[in-house]
Amino acid sequence: MRDSRVQRIKCHSLEFSSILQVGDSEQINPYADVLAIQQEGAVFSNELTFEEQGFFQKQLPEQLITVPIEIKRKNYSSIDVGGIEMIGATASSIVHIGSVQTGNSKAHVKHVRRLRNKD
Repeated sequence: MRDSRVQRIKCHSLEFSSILQVGDSEQINPYADVLAIQQEGAVFSNELTFEEQGFFQKQLPEQLITVPIEIKRKNYSSIDVGGIEMIGATASSIVHIGSVQTGNSKAHVKHVRRLRNKD
């Protein structure tokens, strides 16, 4: 394990099970179920629930494509980052500075848009 040093992080938002981690991790497993409803007009109701959405009961597929990656690196005694500036991370995203042994990030996101009838 190494020291992780970051001089500055500027992040506007972290949402829905996202992780901002500075330092080493043994395991990271964020998971998010997100039901986003956009509706024209000002009337909202609690008509939709997670339980009624079969979408959230489905198993997510494992990684479908394996791509070989060639990495050349030198592990120095520490990880030094001058600065990070990002708008944000959402839906099980991971921003990680350090070592991680295993990680598995999953997100179910369903967007529902309700438009008014034009009649």
